[in-house]
Amino acid sequence: MASSDLLPQDPLVNLTKLSAVKAQDTAEELFKLQYFEMAIMQAMVAKEFDPDLQGVDNLILAYQIHKAVAEKKDRYHVLGFKQVTDYVTLKKQYRKLARFVHPDKNSSVAAEGDFKHVKAAWDFLSDPAKKKTYDKSLRTPQFLGSNVKNTRKRASLRGRQQLLLEMVFSRRLSR
Repeated sequence: MASSDLLPQDPLVNLTKLSAVKAQDTAEELFKLQYFEMAIMQAMVAKEFDPDLQGVDNLILAYQIHKAVAEKKDRYHVLGFKQVTDYVTLKKQYRKLARFVHPDKNSSVAAEGDFKHVKAAWDFLSDPAKKKTYDKSLRTPQFLGSNVKNTRKRASLRGRQQLLLEMVFSRRLSR
């Protein structure tokens, strides 16, 4: 069977599907370069081009977990929470994330590392004594303002990411 038999006959549909796959590949490459925010954006572009693209939701989730770890967010952020949460909700979220980022279910290069990060966060937060101490530490003034000092660093990173995108797309347009 020829490869043209697998693609729909409408050239516009072919183009959007190919664009989605290319955006997904670009997201993987950006992730390898540790540009997590850009990888998330590219994976979302892939999903926009083709909402049925297999595995794109898992990619986005995997990149978001790595981004939370890279930004040294608290363990709740790694599991997808913005604030302290109860044990039952944590357990449900852990099981859901573990299914999505398990290396056998997710073909992304981020999957194995994500699974380890999610497991480590769960192992820590599932221990009632550790969780109680940790929750108290999150309420300290030092913790509440810890992300303020990284603002300038993030702004600089956004500038570099924008420059990288311009370089990548200007090369493609000139070919």
